Amino acid sequence: MLLGVSSIGELKRLIMDTVANPSEAYADRHGVKYFLKKIDERWINVVVAKDAVKTAHVLRTYRKLRGRRWLQRLY
Repeated sequence: MLLGVSSIGELKRLIMDTVANPSEAYADRHGVKYFLKKIDERWINVVVAKDAVKTAHVLRTYRKLRGRRWLQRLY
């Protein structure tokens, strides 16, 4: 059970909570937004384009991606 998620409903709630209350949020030059929330030792990264969630990832770290993809910190 990764991140305490044991059902699709819990996964949807986790994704919605990450978008509504991220630890950090960024945008790239194409307007794609990345919402990150730290849970235990991992991060959940929810990718939103054109006001729709496109994907979500579980990451150990996002340090390498920050300089390449994210141009603007939203909060």
